[in-house]
Amino acid sequence: GVVGEVDSNEPEYKYITNWLDDTTFEVSSGLGLNGAEFGAISNVEVGASVVVYGNVKKFGKTYEFDKNSSLVEYNRNTLSSISISGDPNRVTYEEGESFDWTGLTVTAIFTGENTVDVTNSTTWTVEPDVLTMETTSVTVTATYKDKVATKTIPVTVTKALPKVTLD
Repeated sequence: GVVGEVDSNEPEYKYITNWLDDTTFEVSSGLGLNGAEFGAISNVEVGASVVVYGNVKKFGKTYEFDKNSSLVEYNRNTLSSISISGDPNRVTYEEGESFDWTGLTVTAIFTGENTVDVTNSTTWTVEPDVLTMETTSVTVTATYKDKVATKTIPVTVTKALPKVTLD
């Protein structure tokens, strides 16, 4: 599979927990090549192609490789680019609101054509940051590691309704 997320490591036990194929399989407390211990969480990278050997079990609704699984193959892939896809959940706003990018997905593309959804690990910026009546589109910028992607999205901005408080 392809490493989609690296969750945690246990320095005391030299294990790393990671997820394969966009969190389809968890490799719980796995070991490195030939059963070697991991020294740091950076020893497994998102986007790497791996072959894992071990027992698979179902834990709740998740399939996972049980403890003491190990990597049989590990091919580090280089991050080539990222892309933004999908449509935002909202495109109509009142003046003074900020754009919400919920619904957009950021995909990291690695050498070997491996792809990983990195939306939750992305830093977002939006221009303009506050919407006015003159705003007809926003430009969203996603940054993941050293890669950047932008997308322009048309929006509709309406006049803000007055706020009324009744006693």
